[in-house]
Amino acid sequence: MLISLWYNLKKLREVSDMSKSKIVCLLAFFFMFALLGAEKSSTKMYINVKESWIKSGSGVFDKNIATVKYGEQVYLLQEKGKWARISLVSNHNIMGWIPKANLTKKKIVGAFDKKTSAESKELALAGKGLTEGSGSEFSTSGRKNYEAVDNIEKINISLKDLQIFIINGSLKEGE
Repeated sequence: MLISLWYNLKKLREVSDMSKSKIVCLLAFFFMFALLGAEKSSTKMYINVKESWIKSGSGVFDKNIATVKYGEQVYLLQEKGKWARISLVSNHNIMGWIPKANLTKKKIVGAFDKKTSAESKELALAGKGLTEGSGSEFSTSGRKNYEAVDNIEKINISLKDLQIFIINGSLKEGE
């Protein structure tokens, strides 16, 4: 009888150890499922400008963290006014803020550095936030004239001058 009791206690202990390992496996499974679910709940977006800084905060003068380029995929994590908090699909460790106007839900099929069916100048126009309709001002004799837009892009203004302009113009930062 004593041997039988000892045998049953040993079996109970084995079941208990099995239960512990099952619980650990189930917890690990649910943790991984929760992580994947959190990623899926973020909206996938695409960068629709040639290049944009990812900033540490939702302000024009916040620190630049990294850059994203036209067509790059990002996850939309949060929205705050005219700003969006994003993380890169290619590197989840890079997170920050960019203007919402630099994002689109539409999948970008071309890129500036790859040959596509669209002309590179048309991609550049789209990257500047212009459409075919708004591009009519740049058309001369049926050919697109991007010189004015290219010249405007070359203008460089220091952050100090920009801050003075915003203050003197009674503008809100970033608007």
